[in-house]
Amino acid sequence: MSKVKIFNSRLLVWTVAVVFAISSAGCGTLMHSNRMVSQPSDKLDSKVVLLDCLWLLPGVVPGVVALGVDFHNDTIYFSEKELEAIQNGERVRLRIPSIAPTS
Repeated sequence: MSKVKIFNSRLLVWTVAVVFAISSAGCGTLMHSNRMVSQPSDKLDSKVVLLDCLWLLPGVVPGVVALGVDFHNDTIYFSEKELEAIQNGERVRLRIPSIAPTS
């Protein structure tokens, strides 16, 4: 094999390994580790669901793993303490910082 093919093979293996390592941790598990020890509510956190579903773009397996880890750890749900802090009728916003499109 040529050196270029060996380099490309190793790069592909490392890329796949990094993607699986990151997705196995799950977005909610990384961002809200305090939810693992608190009482979960029945309300889904749309931000965590959205970020986990974005893992479906690189492939089905990373997305399913991320969703599975977050459901298993109950980090995909708001905790009871977080829901108590939100007043009834208050809107919860998801802000994704990006550059505004120009027309």
